[in-house]
Amino acid sequence: MHAIKLKVCLISMVLIGVFPFLRSVLADELTSGLIVSEIDDKSGTPEPEEEMTEPITGKLPFVALPDKEIRYFIRRGLDQTANKNISKIKVEIHEGKIKLYGTVASIRERNLAEEVIRSTPGVRLIQGRIKVAPASPERVHSASDFRSIATIVTDREIEKRCVRNLAKFNLNRTDELRIKVYLQVAVVSGAVENKKVRDLVIEHVRFTEGVRQVVDLLRIETKSHHR
Repeated sequence: MHAIKLKVCLISMVLIGVFPFLRSVLADELTSGLIVSEIDDKSGTPEPEEEMTEPITGKLPFVALPDKEIRYFIRRGLDQTANKNISKIKVEIHEGKIKLYGTVASIRERNLAEEVIRSTPGVRLIQGRIKVAPASPERVHSASDFRSIATIVTDREIEKRCVRNLAKFNLNRTDELRIKVYLQVAVVSGAVENKKVRDLVIEHVRFTEGVRQVVDLLRIETKSHHR
């Protein structure tokens, strides 16, 4: 009897400690999938053509680019994920405003695609939402939800490893680097001083334990252009 009571107490302690964490993780994942205004641009907010959400945190400095260059960076970034569903996403661009069309297999795939686009230089605003294909009946009652949670936790651990690896080097302007990981794909964006630093950052992220693919959205910005 005492052994049973002890087991019940231990299980209760685990559930009390784990459930709030899982709720927090899942809430972050669901909200990160929303298409939002992302860029710190002082030129004014355009009238939204579709339903928009609140601006996300962790903004990158805005860099104006022609639509042709933005399209190139977006298409290259989506292809670098090595994900067939993400590579098929259609993108419309007008003066840095992005509209997305397409369907992916999971929320994690959608979040990865949206992270690539919101981290692309020149993007002012993102409108629309990438659709997630409904799960098949046999998958609804499977353990897929628990695997998804495990994937989220793994991705966050990989992010921490990437940051720790880069912290070993005396790099300038690390506050302008952004690393987000979805499905073991690391999206690296921000500004670096030259190609040598860029190659160094990408190399060490690529060889971080757990990283499967790297999406390189880094831009080279010399000190003379840094504000």
